[in-house]
Amino acid sequence: MIRAVVDRIDEGVAVLVLCSGAGKTITLPSSLLPDGAKEGDIISLSVQPDPDGTEAERAQVAATIERLKRR
Repeated sequence: MIRAVVDRIDEGVAVLVLCSGAGKTITLPSSLLPDGAKEGDIISLSVQPDPDGTEAERAQVAATIERLKRR
C-alpha cells in the first residue's frame, strides 16, 4: 500500500506527495480522490495489475496496426 499526503487541489487537479518518496509527487484528477479528501489528508493508494484491461488494450492496438497495414 502506498501512502501519500494531499498537498494541494487546484482546478480539478490533485497533487499528492508520497510519504516514503523523498518528496516525489503524483498528479491526478481530483475526481479520483476519495469523497471528502482535502489538503493535508493522508490517503492510501493501491496499484494492481489489470490482466483483462491489458488484453483488451493489446487487442485494440493489434487491430489498429492491422488496419493501418492495409492502407
